[in-house]
Formats: sequence, structure tokens, C-alpha cells
Amino acid sequence: MFKVSVRENIVKDTWQYDPALTVRRIRQARLDAKLNQADVAAMITLVNKDGKRRQMQQSSYSRIESGDNSPTLDNLLQLANILDVSILWLLGISEPTLDDEESQLLEAFRQIPDGTLRDHALDLVVSFSARVKEYYENEDD
Repeated sequence: MFKVSVRENIVKDTWQYDPALTVRRIRQARLDAKLNQADVAAMITLVNKDGKRRQMQQSSYSRIESGDNSPTLDNLLQLANILDVSILWLLGISEPTLDDEESQLLEAFRQIPDGTLRDHALDLVVSFSARVKEYYENEDD
């Protein structure tokens, strides 16, 4: 383990790298993105010493998610981009911030049991959000 002093109001004191947290967050972000390990592995580009590019194999990606292999910095940068999360979040340096309304919405959603009802609630919110966005975009016309 190593310690890094982090400033810029991300964390208060020092941050200590926790590989297990990074692994959990990679897996969580992949599941949230509704991707399987093979999908993610196919989107990661590896560069050999001779400069040749290739896709990561699913088995190599699986070893990252299981904690058997540590992701390289390049892997982490690509994963953050693929999974649409911050590399700082993957590393456990920062937490996403929500305003009060977002927190209330998230808490209400978490109260819904897993399964079809939860999926339906999410579909409703996403559909409603798209309609509101479309309404306000067309309001200027």
C-alpha cells in the first residue's frame, strides 16, 4: 500500500489505495452499465512492446475483476471511459456528489425491491426524463 496526499477538496487528508475497493467499483460500474465481462474486455485496447494493438481477452479482464491481476493505469483510464465513471471514483479518491433532489430520488428508488417492479420504475423515470427534455427543447420553437 502507498499513501498519496490529495488536495483540491477531493478528500480531506490522505488517501490510501485499496485494491479491493477498486475491484468492487469496476465490477459495480460494469453491472450498472449492463455489460458483461467479454463486452468490456473487447473494448480495452492493449499495446504490446512492439507497438501492436490488440483487444484484451475476457479471461484477462476476469482476473482484474477477481482481484488476481491489478489493472494498469492505462486499463483504469480505458475502464473509466468505457464505464462512464471517474478514474478518481474507481480508485476510491472521490465519491459522486448528489444534490438533495437527486438524493431523494435515489433513496426512493432504493426502497423498491429488486426485480420487475424496480426495472419498471427505472423505465418510467428514464422515459419521463426524456419527454421533459424533449418538451423543453421544443418549447423554443
